[in-house]
Amino acid sequence: MNRAIAVLCLVVVAASLSEGTFDVLLKKKKALLSKLLYKDEGAGYGGHSSYGGHSGPVGYQATVAVAPVHYAPAPVAYAAPAPVAYAAPAPAPVQYAAPAPAPVQYSAPAPAPVHYAPAPAPAPVEYSAPAPAP
Repeated sequence: MNRAIAVLCLVVVAASLSEGTFDVLLKKKKALLSKLLYKDEGAGYGGHSSYGGHSGPVGYQATVAVAPVHYAPAPVAYAAPAPVAYAAPAPAPVQYAAPAPAPVQYSAPAPAPVHYAPAPAPAPVEYSAPAPAP
């Protein structure tokens, strides 16, 4: 699992450093160089001078044009590495030897004898019925 995560991270890093990224960086570099090389000189001989309104000698107002430098990255031929075959030895069979369980003997106490008290004798029932009619 760790190898798969490591390979995935490497793929993400390689994709982020693709040619598109380098093209964006190259464009930003060219823009920065063009700003630095063709900067407008505001207070030199060619611009407004602070010496009474006249500019310097005309012969010294020539500017040197510097050709922009284009750095193109050299194409790199990437060759995929050969696949690596990992051969791990087969794991040895594991034999677990647990002791046999001891026989379980359950011994419950004998139930106590139940002694029932004799029931009281029923009370005599006296019926009071009306006397029969003559």
